[in-house]
Amino acid sequence: MMLMVQEYGTILYKRPRNSEFPGALAEVYEYFASTYNGKIKDSTTTSYRIYLMVSANYLAEHKITDINDITPEIIVQFTLTLSRYSSYSAEKIMRLFAKLLRCAFEHGFSDEDKSRYCMNVKFYEGEKIPPTFSKNEIEMLLETIDCSTSSGKRDDAMIILNTNRFASV
Repeated sequence: MMLMVQEYGTILYKRPRNSEFPGALAEVYEYFASTYNGKIKDSTTTSYRIYLMVSANYLAEHKITDINDITPEIIVQFTLTLSRYSSYSAEKIMRLFAKLLRCAFEHGFSDEDKSRYCMNVKFYEGEKIPPTFSKNEIEMLLETIDCSTSSGKRDDAMIILNTNRFASV
């Protein structure tokens, strides 16, 4: 409900279901969605449109107007936003987004198959994608560690190693 207030400014009994894809990439999304018409049940097609709408909204909010402007960094940042969804939904959203990117390449909308940048992540029940921290938050965390003790030195090393590992993403 808090996410609903954040997104829509009010608590709605049902989320608004706009059936049109937003932004400049609507044509690509519509083309991809149409590839499922007649091949699967209408209810599944509707569910797929809802899942696809998540990535379409993300790209529109970040002013991505060309499929070729989608970078690996944008895909990683999009993946991190999926932590607020259930594991099933997050996995579906990511798989459909990867299929959309592959379809865009195969049908001439994109110059490159960007689906290879999509993380093939298995979401397990009860687990969420770990949150990311800003540089200031990491520095504040490091300042709280007491490096005069052995456990403090260990904690300091673990934090530094983990933040360096993800810095290259």
